Amino acid sequence: MRPTEEQVRIIANLKSGALPDMSIPIASAEGAAAGFLIPITHRLAEDATIIDALFRWRRSHMRSFLTVFNPTLEKTRNYLTAFSLPDEARILFLIVNRENRHVGHIGLCNIAPDGGEIDNVIRGEPVDMPGFMVCAHEALLCWAFASLGLPLAYLNVLADNMRAIQTYEKVGFRAIGRTPLLREEHEGGYRLRPVSGSSGNGTGPVLIRMEILRDSFYRKQSR
Repeated sequence: MRPTEEQVRIIANLKSGALPDMSIPIASAEGAAAGFLIPITHRLAEDATIIDALFRWRRSHMRSFLTVFNPTLEKTRNYLTAFSLPDEARILFLIVNRENRHVGHIGLCNIAPDGGEIDNVIRGEPVDMPGFMVCAHEALLCWAFASLGLPLAYLNVLADNMRAIQTYEKVGFRAIGRTPLLREEHEGGYRLRPVSGSSGNGTGPVLIRMEILRDSFYRKQSR
């Protein structure tokens, strides 16, 4: 399903860098300013410092993703300019802490009228605030539910990534399904792809799908 015209317009405006203030505030559990999310624009995608950070973070967290390969600076730049930025149903945000340091990234993909997928989540640098990534997720969801009108958000995470799963549960995501994965080797790495339940041997990697409804999120935020 394709995004609505309004969703496309909002995403395109953020990627263009034309808006005067595009940042999304991150608040701590107590409501204090904890940082903000900055959409990666066409200009930022040419910033060597940004490219280097994304390259280093992906290299350090490669095995948290379904596709494992040898990252390079050029591959990182091409991902942004040839894949992420042209996709009207996808957006990637830099995560910035209260000291104005770039500490990671978080994105949305498969944006559509019936929902959107949390994607490409990495905390690449240490932060001194407990629960910071929970707050970053909450900031993204607040924006996505209010600005894009999404009725739900979902994500997919490898079952052995317990730290990420615990973070998602604190945000309010709940597991709704498990899919066995088959590892396919390729030059320089491998890819994990879904297989039918009957094809799994019970010992291989597993992908967990987690979801949170907009109404459930707002109820949790109001407590």
